[in-house]
Amino acid sequence: KVLPSVAELSIGLDRILLAILDKKTVDDKERGWKWLKLEKSMAPYDYSIFPLQKEEKLVAMAMKISEHLKEKGLKCNYSDSASIGKRYAKSDEIGVANAITIDFQSLEDNTVTIRDRNTAGQRRVKWEEIA
Repeated sequence: KVLPSVAELSIGLDRILLAILDKKTVDDKERGWKWLKLEKSMAPYDYSIFPLQKEEKLVAMAMKISEHLKEKGLKCNYSDSASIGKRYAKSDEIGVANAITIDFQSLEDNTVTIRDRNTAGQRRVKWEEIA
């Protein structure tokens, strides 16, 4: 009697993605939502860009910054719908490492707020220095 010595393994892409999502999802009770802690190379976008409100000058500056970053070869996600907190949550949920917020101070001094996904910490920088 001969027993076959062949093992047929099947590992599909869906199982790999599910494993990544399982290991990289953070259930943050303090923030009140789950988010993906992806490495920058795995994130769908380099930056999310948010004008604080749908105010014409803020939107224009946000679009200008988005185009500037795209010219540098960076992928940007733009959104001006919902509250800023909901936009931060959505950005965190899809794994974008940094969110750029354009507010009224931005119009005065050309600085923007950059929010880090992992720490939720914020800092102000000149938008031309973002790379």
